[in-house]
Amino acid sequence: MKLKVVSDIFGNTKALLELLVNISSKYSHVEVIDPYGGEDLSFRDETEAYAYFKSQIGLDTYAETLHAKLQGNQSEEITLLGFSVGASAIWALSEKLELYKDTKAICFYSSQLRMYLEINPKIPITWYFAATEPTYDVQQVCERLSFKANVQCHKTKYLHGFMNERSNNFDREGYASFLSILGKA
Repeated sequence: MKLKVVSDIFGNTKALLELLVNISSKYSHVEVIDPYGGEDLSFRDETEAYAYFKSQIGLDTYAETLHAKLQGNQSEEITLLGFSVGASAIWALSEKLELYKDTKAICFYSSQLRMYLEINPKIPITWYFAATEPTYDVQQVCERLSFKANVQCHKTKYLHGFMNERSNNFDREGYASFLSILGKA
């Protein structure tokens, strides 16, 4: 089984690689897909990272990058693991993945999801939402998505970014708890 980790706006960071060390033992191959082609841009903070992502990349381009990385893998068992904008890219692409029968996704706290609620994913997706989001009502989105095939929603008690040490909302307890869940996924 392969793991493809679709990063947040910070990209392929040391903190992300450390997370992978903790969960990657059950996978035959692990690949990080990030918006910057593997280049560490060493953003000072989330504001700088978001501004750069928005002006230089964008969600549509990131979803296209992910789609290109998946090409030729239709017959393989793949788990996609997405964080924030990486989760948004997975969701944006999920309706086009009907040929990927052995692919599933685990997604954490997407802000952009609110703009793509009409999507009907062709692969199983488990969502772990932040307790709150500044741009939408998490409970309403969970309720709306729960009626879709292939979607499971879980609202956490943590804030957006709790799995990323670089985030202002990083939470050690939440991180440890979800490392355990990811290790079993």
